[in-house]
Amino acid sequence: MDRNDIRRENLSARTYLEVLFSKNLKFKSTYSLDYLNGNTHDYTNPLLGDGVNTGGYVYRSNVRTVAQTWNNLLTYEKQFGLHSLNVLAGQEYYDFNSSNINGSRQQFVLPYFDEPAAASQLNNFTGSSVDYRLLSFLGRAEYNYDNKYYFSTSLRTDGSSRFSPDKRWGTFWSVGGSWKLKQEDFLKDNTTVNQLTVRASYGGQGNDNLGTYYAYKGLYTIANSLGKGGTYTGRLATPDLKWESNLNLNVGVDVSAFENRVSLSVEYFNRRSKDLLFTMPMAYSTGYTGYDANIGALKNTGVDVDIRTVPVRNENFKWNLDVNLSHYKNKITALPKDNKPIITGNKLLRVGGSIYDFYLPEWAGVNPDNGLPQWYTADKDGNKTGEKTSEYSKAGNFIAGTSLPDLVGGIQNSFTYKNFDLSALLSFSLGGQILDNDYIQLMHSGNNPGRAWSKEILERWTPEHTQTDVPKLTTDNLNWTSSSTRFLYSGTYARLKNVSLGYRLPSDLLKRIGVEKLRVFATAENLLTFYGHQGMDPEQTVNGATYFRYPAMRTISGGIQLVF
Repeated sequence: MDRNDIRRENLSARTYLEVLFSKNLKFKSTYSLDYLNGNTHDYTNPLLGDGVNTGGYVYRSNVRTVAQTWNNLLTYEKQFGLHSLNVLAGQEYYDFNSSNINGSRQQFVLPYFDEPAAASQLNNFTGSSVDYRLLSFLGRAEYNYDNKYYFSTSLRTDGSSRFSPDKRWGTFWSVGGSWKLKQEDFLKDNTTVNQLTVRASYGGQGNDNLGTYYAYKGLYTIANSLGKGGTYTGRLATPDLKWESNLNLNVGVDVSAFENRVSLSVEYFNRRSKDLLFTMPMAYSTGYTGYDANIGALKNTGVDVDIRTVPVRNENFKWNLDVNLSHYKNKITALPKDNKPIITGNKLLRVGGSIYDFYLPEWAGVNPDNGLPQWYTADKDGNKTGEKTSEYSKAGNFIAGTSLPDLVGGIQNSFTYKNFDLSALLSFSLGGQILDNDYIQLMHSGNNPGRAWSKEILERWTPEHTQTDVPKLTTDNLNWTSSSTRFLYSGTYARLKNVSLGYRLPSDLLKRIGVEKLRVFATAENLLTFYGHQGMDPEQTVNGATYFRYPAMRTISGGIQLVF
């Protein structure tokens, strides 16, 4: 018999120690452990099925992950008159280790033994291990006067194992404050305004995440060729790599009025990042695809708006209407090597531009005389010439919009009538563009036998049908479906994200049977989507390019909430 066993052992442990030195001073130490151990045993017998040709096959693997966090915090709190003070100092430590080992063998001499030792031929055997450590020291002070004026400041220094010892530490600080105007004499007795607060903060934070645990070290790959073992450099060492730093300015106002039936929160943010962690592309002729580096700087600005209202509220009926809106812009302010632009995939990084700018050949339609695809060419300065070419290698690349939307948001409506409740969430995005790589796969020219076509391939060029935007079919690979503005679509959409209908049984009836609450409900997810380009899920990442990504699933479910 075949065997396919997957076993997982998980352990999550949390503990703490707290010492009260006085009513104002305390020390707290917390420790957490997350442990995962996974084993896989896959066996195919040599007598029947797929294992006959290999004499049986066995695969075993083990994955072990341990994450530990240890925090030690000393806190001092003091209330004296209208003044309130909170001071904190502490240390944080995070340790992560993950290791794996796996191998497979075939050709079983004894067919009823399923361990690797019973097979005579080794297929492969490999393993790896990664470690990551982060040590932090921090301090924070908060001051509050008469529940009207609030001020805070913080300072922390972090040491990351991802950087070399000379570049390991980064120091970051922040200051912030708020003013509750409602507590002032000129607003305290105002019955229209229930709350009015202005707030601002400015400070820095660091980033050490490159997607690798050994960012500054050169890594070597061990390989076997023609029976001889050897090593080659898998990634170049970058000992000068250091923390990416971000300076954030946030200014906001919170207001509520009319017995809290209308509330508004508006926040402006300005985030400046420098020493960005980035993989710099390299010429393939070097034998490498890129190297990790700190490059340039960029600025992110935007506004977030949150509106909450209660348009109707009476004894039997209540209507809540909430709206949230976000607008965001991104601008590159500096690049390495004298601000020389960097091409990365279908994007162009350039000073004054955005990291979300598409850089693609511009589609010029189909040549009606021969059915060949066409793109516009560029002159030596990169400007569009107006001339067309059917050779993709001669097409020019141009800035072709951005994947960043102009506005994203959501509208939530909630209704309650007696024991019934109904809610609906509509999410939307306005502006921006999406490169539909999935559609590209469905519009191949005929050189991918067995792959499905979009029904729009029926509109292809033929001698009888020359006025079309779909090239003719051919088995030659002539870059028919290479990336260009042909497959770039508007990202504007709206989606009925969630609808829920429920009924709660009367409480006097439930009390007779000892039940506190009983609610019956039905919920629909992703019920409707309003979008101009058929076949693609418009709810994509901000990168703006699809590629074999599962669309949001439409689901309808129901249930019962029961509370005793």
